[in-house]
Amino acid sequence: MNIFEIYGKNKQQINKERILKVMKQEVKTQNRLIILIVILFILTLLTGYYAFSLKEKYVTMTINNYNESFSNLVNYMNNVENYLAKSMITKSSTHAAETLTEIWRDSNLALVYLSRIPLENEGVSQTVKFLNQVSDYSYSLSRKNIEGKDRIITVTVH
Repeated sequence: MNIFEIYGKNKQQINKERILKVMKQEVKTQNRLIILIVILFILTLLTGYYAFSLKEKYVTMTINNYNESFSNLVNYMNNVENYLAKSMITKSSTHAAETLTEIWRDSNLALVYLSRIPLENEGVSQTVKFLNQVSDYSYSLSRKNIEGKDRIITVTVH
């Protein structure tokens, strides 16, 4: 007896069943690949969106830092200007030393905030030079006023 006769199937039916079984497996494999590709595409989109949102946050944070630095720079430059005006009319050496120390402090802080702003031109280098000179000069004058309490040294701005 033949194996085909035992099961009551002919050779063609068995081949068809095998072909159908293989085709079903191929369809399952293709479906899995399609699902995997869709999942990877969605993950890529999510990763891109996350990177974009991080970039936007970074840009916003950087702009805010620049704006804060510029605002502080303007405030300290105004303070330096006001203290220079006060130092020209000061009569007491103690008050002159305090004013000169404030000029020294605020000009150094203005330099710090100026360095945080990404600017490159001739005006910036002249501003840095001016602030350094004002800072050094006011520091040395304040030390002289503190050492020699009886004489008053003031700043003359031209």
